[in-house]
Amino acid sequence: HHLTQGPSSVWILQNRATVPVVVSWLAPAKVGDAETSFEVSAINHRIAPAHKDPNAILQPGEWKSVNVKLGQLFNVRELDASAGGEPAPGRVLLRHRPGPIHIQNRLGPKHLDCPVQALIDPKPIQPPPPKDET
Repeated sequence: HHLTQGPSSVWILQNRATVPVVVSWLAPAKVGDAETSFEVSAINHRIAPAHKDPNAILQPGEWKSVNVKLGQLFNVRELDASAGGEPAPGRVLLRHRPGPIHIQNRLGPKHLDCPVQALIDPKPIQPPPPKDET
């Protein structure tokens, strides 16, 4: 079962690679009886392959906000222009599934007390003052 209709959110990302990247959503699909997925543009799900959508491409240093549903799966792939022609999707640099991370208290409900120290807001750590050299 694919999670494609979870709560809406926004994923903000920056291309910190030295090459352009393409952001794609792994859209669920059924081939015969087998469930699979294929990559479409994370910006416009009607465009496949994703690198055909100029809005799904981020240049180095560029930021993008992507509307997502929690539970969807996304790939960020480098664009390889080494063949001299049109850039083609290359290696997956990042796979991301937006949503909460399951956290569990493995000690059980009897160990839910919060220590008093955790309720005290610590002062920020600052460097020592410079030495007086007079």
